[in-house]
Amino acid sequence: MPCACCDGRVHVSDAFDPFIDTWNLFQKCRLDNSLSKFKLPTIGPDSSGWELCRLQALPAECYQQCLQYLDLGALTIMKRVSQFTRLAISSLPQYRELFENAPQALRACLVSGVASHIPLLRLHHALTSMECHYCKME
Repeated sequence: MPCACCDGRVHVSDAFDPFIDTWNLFQKCRLDNSLSKFKLPTIGPDSSGWELCRLQALPAECYQQCLQYLDLGALTIMKRVSQFTRLAISSLPQYRELFENAPQALRACLVSGVASHIPLLRLHHALTSMECHYCKME
């Protein structure tokens, strides 16, 4: 699909066609969004000990605002911390849109090892905007 600023023929010499087997990628990275369960029940703001965690003591909107600036690697690791954190990350609009519409892009970043260098907002913008990388550089 051509970008909004050119017809796509300008960058034909730079084109390449990488192939990643989707089944192999799925087997290596399952994107655990709620498949595994934690041993302890979910705790929330009304639970005892909640105030000990300063990050989770933030209002949900502030907590999610902080989370959206993290890279994909950090978000993936943080999803293993608690059910509350997993729910907060999974309900981020940008993460949810990527998970529903481009799970293979998330898996490819995680499996290839570049996830710790890609902020969630940058990947979301790259996959949802109509401008291409090459035209921005010119």
